[in-house]
Amino acid sequence: MRTWGRRRLAGAALVGVLLTALVAAPAQATPRPRPAGYPVGGIDVSAFQSSIDWGGVAANGARFAYIRASEQTDIPDATFATNYAGAKANGLYAGAYHRARPSLSDGKTQADFLVDNSGFVADGRTFPPMLDIEWPRTAWAEPDCYGLTPTQMSTWIHDFVTEVATRIGRPAMIYTNPNW
Repeated sequence: MRTWGRRRLAGAALVGVLLTALVAAPAQATPRPRPAGYPVGGIDVSAFQSSIDWGGVAANGARFAYIRASEQTDIPDATFATNYAGAKANGLYAGAYHRARPSLSDGKTQADFLVDNSGFVADGRTFPPMLDIEWPRTAWAEPDCYGLTPTQMSTWIHDFVTEVATRIGRPAMIYTNPNW
């Protein structure tokens, strides 16, 4: 098994923070204007956006899409297959993400659920699976950080990204909020 050090984990977290500046998930599923200095833009989508005009997304300048494949421990995104195929058919690089809920199970279990639902292939046009880890949704009635200590949360995230790397041979991306 390959061990991913703190520096690589921190680098993945930084990429996730930068990705939040590049990626938008508005209801219209169109890319926001890119921040100065970022030559590539894209979007993230889930079942919340319902039907997406992927040709229009590509025509409006998006080069990539991260598409929610799974959530928590057992909720696949009902629109993942359609969105993933639509993004790729319109020339976008695509990747799958998982909306984590660390209070429900360990990081390895949720990483396995993502990989099993991600459609990952090493084809040069598919991004590594991504962990979406941020403040709990209000509807979940969870305490901050899902009731985990900083050490427990770091272990959970480490277990997640290590399992993705073990399964696909590449490190996971991490999507989070800069203030989290």
